[in-house]
Amino acid sequence: MSKKPYPLGACIENNHITFRYASKSSSCGVILYGKASGEKLKKIPFGEEDRIGNVYCKTVEDVEPSKISYLFYEGEQKVADEHARFFVGKFAYGETKKTEDLKAGFVTEDFPWEGDKRPHIPYADMFLYLLHV
Repeated sequence: MSKKPYPLGACIENNHITFRYASKSSSCGVILYGKASGEKLKKIPFGEEDRIGNVYCKTVEDVEPSKISYLFYEGEQKVADEHARFFVGKFAYGETKKTEDLKAGFVTEDFPWEGDKRPHIPYADMFLYLLHV
């Protein structure tokens, strides 16, 4: 299995999860939590063999993506995944969140399109907006 330093964050790839994290720290890794319980399951350190430049790439095969959440860490400090596609829990808008509240998870279900079809609108009849966020 070849390691590539992109995309950053965590991705489900075949039957494993690959965590990629950019850090200049030599003491960093990922902490896995039970998605439902929030209980710490495993602390997985990144080693020099996982490093490509300043990006660490670690593959984990013995976990079920739908049952875990995660945070990265540097030293003793927990770090939320700024590239996450999903965060576990619900938050009130405008509420200050602690890092421990920003555990990332995985979208493991397909969206139920329920017969939606492409509208086939000609480009000449469309209004398109481009937004940089």
